[in-house]
Amino acid sequence: MKGPVIEKEAEDIRNVSLGSTVKFSIIASGDFLEYVWKRGLELTLIDEDSRISGVTSKELVIANVSLGDAGVYVCAVSNSVGFATSNATLAISEFRALFE
Repeated sequence: MKGPVIEKEAEDIRNVSLGSTVKFSIIASGDFLEYVWKRGLELTLIDEDSRISGVTSKELVIANVSLGDAGVYVCAVSNSVGFATSNATLAISEFRALFE
């Protein structure tokens, strides 16, 4: 059995406008892979709701982006052999403008 390997990392998404939809995605190889997206350096689990989907898949979609969505997102890919992670940052353009 092969452990997970990240073939394509999640990419940072910058200058996103409030209300838009964003998608983080990764490509991983290995056997019997399980995916889970987490948020922040504390690796907080993300709850799926009407705006957020794909928490346990290779693609995380966030609709109607708000200021609270800005931050680091981590995808952990695992199986019985091991795990691998990929990080990406979501930066909201209006968030930066508040501090300029």
